[in-house]
Amino acid sequence: MSRIDWTERARGDLRAIHTYIARDSKRYADGVISRIKARTRRLRAWPLSGAIVPEWNTPDLREVYSGQYRVIYRAESDRVLILTVLHGARSFPEQP
Repeated sequence: MSRIDWTERARGDLRAIHTYIARDSKRYADGVISRIKARTRRLRAWPLSGAIVPEWNTPDLREVYSGQYRVIYRAESDRVLILTVLHGARSFPEQP
């Protein structure tokens, strides 16, 4: 099993998502963040189960969706490194 590590950028993304949604409903914001985190847990067992990020087309850079959010990660030999979390409608950042 691989371990899951979150970059500071990805942690900041979660905080920003929560803050934005919590303006209307803290309960809903908590649920969105919980679902995003739950979605990444399966990557411990299946780190290559996400799709290759089409903008980069690099086999080790993958993504999974949680609702409208894209979770971009790098599959490494012993861990999954969560790089960023962004809304699917947002412009895509440059490759990390």
